[in-house]
Amino acid sequence: MLFSALGIYNGEKFFPGYTISIDEVKVNGEVRELSGKEYTCSDDGNCTRVNLYNQWVTSVPDDGRHADGDNSGLSATVLSVKDNEILSTLEITFTYSAP
Repeated sequence: MLFSALGIYNGEKFFPGYTISIDEVKVNGEVRELSGKEYTCSDDGNCTRVNLYNQWVTSVPDDGRHADGDNSGLSATVLSVKDNEILSTLEITFTYSAP
């Protein structure tokens, strides 16, 4: 897997500054612990997103934000994926919070 993210279309337009906190992730029906601290951002100024796994991101973008306001330890690869693992289903429970 090279990329997986949760995105909210028009999130930046209708809910500026909101953050997405990942409460639970299930892969193929099994709960996965996150490694690292997710952050909310936007690549296009429109879609609000949180990266679960993005191997192309080498640093947190300027608009990266976390619900607790502490931007230390943020990561674009919080979901561990095993080598050759097939992701048949991905379930994400999250909280969308006002600034």
